[in-house]
Amino acid sequence: MNNIEPITSQMKAAEFGTSRVTDEQLVLQCQQQDARAFEILVRRHQRSVYAMLYRMAPDWREHIDDLAQEVFIRMWRNISRLRNPR
Repeated sequence: MNNIEPITSQMKAAEFGTSRVTDEQLVLQCQQQDARAFEILVRRHQRSVYAMLYRMAPDWREHIDDLAQEVFIRMWRNISRLRNPR
């Protein structure tokens, strides 16, 4: 595994929109089991995931929260397999 320097201060700023930590940096941190980086990714992309699910499964609106949660669970479980986080 690569030794990735923690980007904690940048991630803290990213939470509040004062700094732009890239998705690539966050994914690399997630691959090191950094749950905080994953939380930022989820917050950054949850609206897109919900929008996509609404379009893909309009008859499942009452289950959208469960579907979105499953998307993010699978993402966390499989992020280490991602070869090129760009």
